[in-house]
Amino acid sequence: MFESLSEGLSSIGAAASGAVQQAQQAANTAAQQAANAAKGAIGEAQTAVSNAATAAAGAANGAVAEAQKAAQQAIAQAGNAAQGALQQANSALDNARNAANDMANNALRQANTALTQAREQAGAAAQNALKQAHAAVDAAQQQAKTMVKGALDTANQALDSAMNTAEQAAQEQIGRAMDMVDRASDLIENGVNQALDTANGAIDNAQEILRNAATNALQKARSEVLDRAHDALGEVRGALDALPASFPNLPIDLPSSSCPYVNALRDALARRAAQANSALGNAVNALNNVAGPLLDQADDMLDQADALADQALDAMDQAMTALDDAQATANQAAHQAIDTAKGAVQQAQQTVRDTAKTAIDQAKSTVNSVRDQVNNTVNDGVDKAMAVVDTVQQQAGDAAQQALDTAQHAAEQAQQQANQMAQQALAQANQAAQQAQQALNGAAQSALNSAQGAAQEAVTSAGQAAQGAISNAQAAVTQASSAAAAAANQAVAGAQAAIAGATQAVGNAAKSLGNLNG
Repeated sequence: MFESLSEGLSSIGAAASGAVQQAQQAANTAAQQAANAAKGAIGEAQTAVSNAATAAAGAANGAVAEAQKAAQQAIAQAGNAAQGALQQANSALDNARNAANDMANNALRQANTALTQAREQAGAAAQNALKQAHAAVDAAQQQAKTMVKGALDTANQALDSAMNTAEQAAQEQIGRAMDMVDRASDLIENGVNQALDTANGAIDNAQEILRNAATNALQKARSEVLDRAHDALGEVRGALDALPASFPNLPIDLPSSSCPYVNALRDALARRAAQANSALGNAVNALNNVAGPLLDQADDMLDQADALADQALDAMDQAMTALDDAQATANQAAHQAIDTAKGAVQQAQQTVRDTAKTAIDQAKSTVNSVRDQVNNTVNDGVDKAMAVVDTVQQQAGDAAQQALDTAQHAAEQAQQQANQMAQQALAQANQAAQQAQQALNGAAQSALNSAQGAAQEAVTSAGQAAQGAISNAQAAVTQASSAAAAAANQAVAGAQAAIAGATQAVGNAAKSLGNLNG
């Protein structure tokens, strides 16, 4: 009977020990499979995040490069259009100046012809008057004065008409040139604005692509890695919950007997069974006390990894905000450059108008001064001739003829002086117009160069800001992915350690149970 009880207790201990070892091996196998699955998911998620970030950065860089290329082409086209407008304006100013010169020369020729005719007619009238009689000299003098005055009036009217025509033509050509410069400025401004719109659209598209790619990659990593880690921890918790709190079918209440040895053996078996149940309970409690905190720590690590993913998204949002700020700064700088260039062009236009007006006023003043000198010289010559005629009227015809020749010679000299002064005034007017045209060309070219330089600088600044923001966003995504992977790996390692501790505690309980045979 003692042998049968001992054999029964040994078979119970061996069965419990084998069940515990099988549970231990099953837990180790499940933990290893869960860890391998979690590590594989982490590697796949990191690769997906890296590929998505690289693709988004490549797309964004390509979009920025295309935007810069489009902006540079627009600036070059606007610059060519402005150069063409300046060339047309110069040609128009040259044509206006040549037309004004032709009109002024025609007016001078008409004035010379009128003065020559008047002088010849006056000489002929004086000759006829001398041949007729002294009584007719007064009438001839009066007639000569009237004819000279009429010729001077005709010449003055022709000169005024020529001056007005030349001034009007110059003003019209200057107005056309200013309109061409305005159109060139509008072309430059429109080209720069179109380039900025293209660059802004490309940067916005790059931002959207990068944000969507990084967000999807992080969400995928969070879904695959963290969910799998939580599932692995849940399996471990289920394995722990499945451990028995006591050994089944252990005979605690044995039958009584009248034999003291049977009763002693019964009591010994009862104590051994109670000890086995107590050891198993202690092992389960120790396992829960050790594995429970480790599993809680693994859960905390997974939560920290989740928080790091949120921080990565926040970092990406901050990078996008920095890119928006850089984009706004570049746009503001480009618009300020355009406004500065337009202000310079407008100031140059006003300077040209003022210079041209001053030159025209100086030319008119010079022509009026010359005309007054010519009129005074002619009138003085006529008065002197009339005085000579009055004196010679009392003398011989030869003296009168000599005086008339002197008067004609004086009139010729006065006419030559008037022509020289008019030519000098016309040359001064041409020089002033050329200076004004050169000032317009210099100011317009400087304004065009400033506008093109400002546009190039704005495009370069926008491209650099976009490249920097894209690099920062890519680095933030990579860093966040590495942090999430490290946290997930640490969580998996913690879970493996917890499972190892749990299985060790179960093994110790099994050993305690096996000692019942001693």
